Amino acid sequence: VMIWRWRYEVTLLAGLPGGAVILARADGWRWTLIEFGLLGVNLWAWPELRWWIAGHARCVVTAHRLRTGCAQAWIHTRYGKLPILLWTRPKAFGEQAYVWCRAGTSVEDFEFARDLLRSACWAHDVRVARSSRYSHVVVVDVIRFSHP
Repeated sequence: VMIWRWRYEVTLLAGLPGGAVILARADGWRWTLIEFGLLGVNLWAWPELRWWIAGHARCVVTAHRLRTGCAQAWIHTRYGKLPILLWTRPKAFGEQAYVWCRAGTSVEDFEFARDLLRSACWAHDVRVARSSRYSHVVVVDVIRFSHP
């Protein structure tokens, strides 16, 4: 479970140095530095790419903050198991998370703890809804950007 929760960080921590070493062995260190420099220039020059990366980075942070919020709001089973965060995706308003409720937790638990979840996610607001397809899946909208 711990590896699943930290999968993005582990992948980045192992993948970036590993990729750099593989690239350096294939092209040499000089070309590797040039390629990383070009990547940095593209990040600086292409705002859509920056927003895409920032949005997905916020999704990773939001998943961790939602888990922390669930623990602090006591949204767990009688055995102490937290709900499972299936995935989080960026939206225009912030992030949208899909949470699998284990037996013993429900959408009402999330509705009751909206204020705590909002605070835990550093958000402007949190909306909670039941999935239209599955009753055990909760859709949590973490609203960061309010539209006028």
